[in-house]
Amino acid sequence: MSVQIPKLLCAVTIETYCRRDNSLSNRCVISEAMVTLGRNALKDCVIRVDDRKSGRSVHQFVLMHTKLNYKLNTRFVLDGKSSITLTDPNVCIFISNCPSNQLSLFLKCFVFKCDYYKRSTGEWSGVQDMRQRLVADKHTMFDEMSPLSAKDIDRNVAIKRRLNAQNMALNALNGNGVQESPKSSKCLHKKSLKKRKLIERDENCEQSVRKRQTMEALIPSPVRQMRLLNENRLTGEQRRVMSAVVSGRSVFFTGSAGTGKSYLLRFIIARLPPDTTYVTASTGIAASHIGGMTLHMFTGLTPDQSRDASAEECALKLMSNACKVNKWRKCKCLIIDEISMVCGKYFQLVDSVAKIVRNCDQPFGGIQLVVCGDFLQLPPITRRDEEKVFAFQSTSWDQCIGHSFQLSHVKRQSDHTFIRLLQNIRIGNCDHLMTTQILDTLNNDLKCKDLCPTRLYTHRNDVDLINSRQLSAIDSKCVVFTAEDIIKPENWVIRVSNQKYVMRRHLPLQLSWALSIHKSQGMTIDNGVEISLARVFECGQTYVALSRCKTLSNLRIIDFNPKSVIVDSNALQFYNNLKFN
Repeated sequence: MSVQIPKLLCAVTIETYCRRDNSLSNRCVISEAMVTLGRNALKDCVIRVDDRKSGRSVHQFVLMHTKLNYKLNTRFVLDGKSSITLTDPNVCIFISNCPSNQLSLFLKCFVFKCDYYKRSTGEWSGVQDMRQRLVADKHTMFDEMSPLSAKDIDRNVAIKRRLNAQNMALNALNGNGVQESPKSSKCLHKKSLKKRKLIERDENCEQSVRKRQTMEALIPSPVRQMRLLNENRLTGEQRRVMSAVVSGRSVFFTGSAGTGKSYLLRFIIARLPPDTTYVTASTGIAASHIGGMTLHMFTGLTPDQSRDASAEECALKLMSNACKVNKWRKCKCLIIDEISMVCGKYFQLVDSVAKIVRNCDQPFGGIQLVVCGDFLQLPPITRRDEEKVFAFQSTSWDQCIGHSFQLSHVKRQSDHTFIRLLQNIRIGNCDHLMTTQILDTLNNDLKCKDLCPTRLYTHRNDVDLINSRQLSAIDSKCVVFTAEDIIKPENWVIRVSNQKYVMRRHLPLQLSWALSIHKSQGMTIDNGVEISLARVFECGQTYVALSRCKTLSNLRIIDFNPKSVIVDSNALQFYNNLKFN
């Protein structure tokens, strides 16, 4: 099995510095670049930067294998940014707007391939013959770097071990009993990058320990700690969704709770350019799970505007905010998670405003939509006198969503009895046998030495009451932190010469002995769940609460009534008529 080194499609800024005083002598910005790793005739590593607009190769940078003449900055890889500093020549390559997963893989392979050994014959090479280096035509010949294979890893491990043995022998001859640590690539080691924790030594960890030790010997810590999502772990259904998204299609993918919808979203986010991709969700807690923002924050439109104002009025108000307009026009792909809680009228309004702000009559103003959620879970939150309208009931839905996919393989639960129970509750079925299974959970003992079970309630007043009681039961000194919020005008102008600090003192913490079922949607709770279903008032509320847990033995349900299993008939009909790709 081999690993193909990706070509980076990104933005690149190349800065060249004067050798004498390190002053900036030249700066080149390429908004649409392709970065490729290869070798020249002398087997030196070469970084080639092509301009995709003109189709020409703009720059080639040679890294002699006999020198360690590069440094990496990997602190912002998750944001699609990194820099490669070459000390000979004195150049810095800034990479931005790059899919984070591809950037992580590229840098890992870059460090591995461009280290200070040459593998043309599998043996360590000394200094190249200078005559051969001068005569060789390094700039015209460029071969793309070969994939990283298991044979490469084994060979490099053997080289490292031989070098370590040589160091130990030299130290013994010199009378120094301390072994010199093998040199690694010169990467910028930021203090904010924490060391990876050691794997617990249990019966099954020997293979993991060997793998970790191998990677530690070959790849330095800052690069090794970069997150890399392995797409081989995706199911066939998830790969089909990924393929459709990467090809630029607007998609909706759904599935029951625990089928890996949010898990798949993380892979999708890692494959898309971060500067033009905006990750949103219908609620703040759902957005935090995928590292995004609420849909209302991105659009700049409040839910009340869908009731009280027209699309033209909302767009006119939005156009007065240059920052929000720039965000709208910059966006190429919009991801929306937990779509079931987005009101259909609001979805229609956002579509109309997008067309006006972006001056484009295509659906959503030409933005690619990646929509995820389960309409058989919680519906949109509306006023009591207002009819609930799902996003699929808006006239914009069929125009905006061209492809629909369903994830059917449940990942969260492994107990087939529990999975069948949840699948029936999802569509509103609850017979006598299922009722008995749910009522039997009342006898489950969820007590644990370290963690208490999370309690889920239908109403927030019950949640606040339980949290207050649990806080009062703690026998320790009470420390009060007061948030200092000061009302300031929207446009706050200060002079730089004043040298003032801008501060906001606040601890963003919330008690969580108990949660509302609405807040729990999208969560997986491992420490046991105790649920009160006495006051169920919403469709899908019972199903969402039951599906937060992985096993039936970690579930304890209080005051269950089969009548609390409610499903929305419109959502059920939508799934019955929906044709999946």
